[in-house]
Amino acid sequence: MKIPENAIIPDPKLTKYLLVFKQRNDKSQYLAQGGFYLENWQDLKKAIQNLIEENEAIEEQTDEYGTYYQVIGELQGIGDRKLSVVTIWLKRTIDDKFYFITSNPIENKNMNLELYQEIALTCNLPETQLKQGDIATLIDFVPHPNNRETGCVLEIFNTIGESIKVVTVPISAIKPLTEKDILTTRPLIEMN
Repeated sequence: MKIPENAIIPDPKLTKYLLVFKQRNDKSQYLAQGGFYLENWQDLKKAIQNLIEENEAIEEQTDEYGTYYQVIGELQGIGDRKLSVVTIWLKRTIDDKFYFITSNPIENKNMNLELYQEIALTCNLPETQLKQGDIATLIDFVPHPNNRETGCVLEIFNTIGESIKVVTVPISAIKPLTEKDILTTRPLIEMN
């Protein structure tokens, strides 16, 4: 599913929050790496609109206020600059409209990914029946045909080491395992 093109991106969200320097939790410096500044905030708005046109939305959670979605991808910055981001959207219960909530950088978290290592998924991927925290082996990198986010080919195994599926996911959807991760199990859903 994709966020509809008529989704609301409030101008003040860009001009009074994302593009304004904050002492804590600043996002403006990351966006500046893509050439986005307060003076050209409309370019950021257009880049966010392009992001939702080109990338699928992943449903995250629902509460009494609505359903939250993530759209992960690359913002096309000024010139050839690209920024990997996770954007958060809310489909509000009160009016069924989609609202842009925020954008978070994906900074170099995948720089130490190596082929043939085990990785963890960072989000749910319903189209593959995989869930955040699932473990897989990274077996290849695949360039995107439209110069978007690089794909990662993963081999999925069950707990006794049998290969059950091979999938390709965006690079922003995986992370290396660390000493702070805890392995868990869950029942196997029929994987096609």
